[in-house]
Amino acid sequence: MSLSLFLVIFLEGLSTSALLFLAAVGLSIIFGLMDILNFSHGALFMSGAYVAMTLFHATGNFPLAVAVGGFAAALLGLVMERMALRPLRGRPLYQAMVTVGAMLFLNQLVIEIWGPDIISFPTWAPLAGMTHVMSQPLSDYRVFLIILGGVVFLLLAAFLAYTPWGALVRAGVENAGLLEASGVNTGLLFTLTFGLGAFLAGVGGAVYGPFVRLVNPDLGLSILIDSFIVVVVGGFGSFGGTALGSLIIGVLRAFVGYFSPGWTVMLDVLLMAVVLLVKPSGLLGVRR
Repeated sequence: MSLSLFLVIFLEGLSTSALLFLAAVGLSIIFGLMDILNFSHGALFMSGAYVAMTLFHATGNFPLAVAVGGFAAALLGLVMERMALRPLRGRPLYQAMVTVGAMLFLNQLVIEIWGPDIISFPTWAPLAGMTHVMSQPLSDYRVFLIILGGVVFLLLAAFLAYTPWGALVRAGVENAGLLEASGVNTGLLFTLTFGLGAFLAGVGGAVYGPFVRLVNPDLGLSILIDSFIVVVVGGFGSFGGTALGSLIIGVLRAFVGYFSPGWTVMLDVLLMAVVLLVKPSGLLGVRR
């Protein structure tokens, strides 16, 4: 394998890692702070994709479509947390069941509005070209995903490290009960954090659609599985673990897919099984 081909495969894997990070980081943050296994996360991802696709077809403005897709998912998340999850606080099993119901509801809502068929989501013209890395072709959209994933990672890292809200989130991940006892309005904190996780899922869905050039009602379930694999490998509730898990899985998928495409799914399962056997809390997760 030439150096140029190796580099392009690595960059393709890095773009996949960026997508996985966008899809999974909200799920991880929500679980870390609120102890909620949000099974509706994939449906929020899908909702962002469908809203962005509709707006892009109507206006041709991709940045606007991505932003609106993210905010649409955030609005759904805020309503879900406030109306359905907050009354069940402290009962994680019931909360998980509610998110399963929300997933089924949103999936059916998408089918009722947009239908069950696949809908095209073309790539925005400024990102539809190709660039060359040492004579090897690489799509501009993959370069965009790498940049977007890096920017989101840095912004979230700065948010968690240097802002009062981020400090409360980190403290809540460690001990939400102690945080509440100190007088912090944890209800508001939980709601806003759930909305942030939903927003990130919606943005992930909005940029995922042009990557595969389509949206369909099965999108939510497939990305939910990928997200769970990422956070299991990296560690539930660990921001750094989610980034590391996304990086490992994305790059491994690229190289394994180049040599033996049929093994990519099996690779994810094997990797997750090995991590669970060696370190059940995940690579960077902490047993609580």
